[in-house]
Amino acid sequence: MGHGVMGILLEVAGQAVQAAQAAQATQASPPTISLLAMLITGGLMGFLGQGARAVVGLKGMADEAKASGLSSNDLFQAARLVTSLFIGFLVGLAAALVYIKTNNLTNGIAEPDWQTLLSIVASGYLGTDFLEGFISQYLPQSTVGSTISNFAAAQPIKPAVVAQAAKPAAQKPPVFTQTQAQNYVVEAFAALGFTDVKFTDPLTKYNLSGPTTLLGLALQINKVLPQTAEITDDVALGWTGKKVSDVVTSVQYA
Repeated sequence: MGHGVMGILLEVAGQAVQAAQAAQATQASPPTISLLAMLITGGLMGFLGQGARAVVGLKGMADEAKASGLSSNDLFQAARLVTSLFIGFLVGLAAALVYIKTNNLTNGIAEPDWQTLLSIVASGYLGTDFLEGFISQYLPQSTVGSTISNFAAAQPIKPAVVAQAAKPAAQKPPVFTQTQAQNYVVEAFAALGFTDVKFTDPLTKYNLSGPTTLLGLALQINKVLPQTAEITDDVALGWTGKKVSDVVTSVQYA
């Protein structure tokens, strides 16, 4: 009888020790997350951060459009918004890769806490700035540049190609005369509320400095130009820090 009770007690004690060891192992192992789940989470957090930045940008665009006498619909471009959000998703993926590299456990990836998620959101808000930092740290430019240089050096160069490259690029003839271009620019400025425009003035004198206002000026110029000519967004953004005369030159070659 005594031996039977002793055996039961020993069995119960053994089960208790095993349960305690299992509980201790569970507490010691932090919760983990799969690689795919972490990448998706990072992408969504980056998407969220860039979305917050887009909201701030849309608010600023609406204010600048109102100050320039334009409608927000005239300046809003859905393609740019989609591109911005896509960049945010890519930045989130890059931030997730950095997290995976430093938190890769034997049984998986450590589940990120709220501070980590918020940091990925912040990286998505930074957008291309974070992406450039990621590339410069994990993809050294010297290595990439030397690889490209070695590859280019190994390719044969045809004499005809060299001769063609040595020729200066032919300048595109102007589409409008200077007087015509000036008239178009004056008409566009008048539509924005500026009647006394001097071609030697800097654009900043007319509060035309940011991307939104410069694109608004290009929009007004395109409205008065013939349909065969157009000022592109790249040309308009190149007017930063320029003078009204530079706008006239751009219109001549539109």
